[in-house]
Amino acid sequence: MKKNFIGIDVSKLKLDVYLHNKLEHKIFANHEEGYQKMITWLKSLKVSVKSMAVCFEHTGIYSEDLATFLTQKKVCFYMESSLNIKYSIGLSRGKSDKIDSKRIAAYIAMYHEQLTPSIITDNNVSKLRKLLSLRSFLEKEIVALKNRIKNSIKESGIEFVLKLERDMLESKNKYLKELESEIKKLIKSDVDMNKMDQLIQSIKGVGPMTSWNFIATTNKFNYFENARQFACYIGVAPFEKSSGSSIKGKTQTDRRSNRKLNAIITMAARSAALYNPEIKEYMDRKLKEGKHYNCVLNAIKNKLIARIFAVVQRQSPYVDLKKYAA
Repeated sequence: MKKNFIGIDVSKLKLDVYLHNKLEHKIFANHEEGYQKMITWLKSLKVSVKSMAVCFEHTGIYSEDLATFLTQKKVCFYMESSLNIKYSIGLSRGKSDKIDSKRIAAYIAMYHEQLTPSIITDNNVSKLRKLLSLRSFLEKEIVALKNRIKNSIKESGIEFVLKLERDMLESKNKYLKELESEIKKLIKSDVDMNKMDQLIQSIKGVGPMTSWNFIATTNKFNYFENARQFACYIGVAPFEKSSGSSIKGKTQTDRRSNRKLNAIITMAARSAALYNPEIKEYMDRKLKEGKHYNCVLNAIKNKLIARIFAVVQRQSPYVDLKKYAA
């Protein structure tokens, strides 16, 4: 069946829809009634639901409802990173919502055979992401308050301010505990997430925060086929940098990545280097060989990611073979 490629530029209030095959463009409201009108308009142009290949950028809450609607209507859709689309079109000039929808449609027409159709985020995973986002916000607030209290202690005559800051800190710490309790309840209420959480935390050095963020980011390990893909996504996979005889740079990671998750796996790697005998021995050996600390730490991050994916895909806890070696 011939595919009809549709690019959608998603904004808060509207959708700019461009049908690549017939060079047609129309604007619809960004809500369910608007989605239904969009499908009716496409059908009027003799575009069947089965032939549709819809592409739009991942814009968080603005595109979630659209993705849910398309899933219910069994429409094949691709929710792509804006960077993927930007770097694929080469040199471009001018920008508007209509132009963006046209470029997105051209992108899916060119690359649809190389892309995998998207799936919507599991409901419990969506809840977990919101709870983790709030937890991250609270952590920043707590750190900021602690720094304010340190400065207030040094000054005199502001006892009232200091008391308020301490009360606020106590209150936010209480909220943080309640939030973590709610996250644990959510994890235990979902059979798949609970099983994954237990498997991931069977790896020494990997704690709850790493486990929860892996489950949330990968949508229960449905978004990534293997550990290498995930390592690329968070910026720990090394890549060669060379060209002819003039450029012979060191192998390095790419900073275009999820820096937040990179920081979380970095903390896990440091913990493993301290408390996991096997990892500690590996780090000591590599440092003695003259390897740079950050290089060795990055290798440990890749090891942990590989182990996390392995235990989840194998559905069995991590076994420390060194512990049972003769």
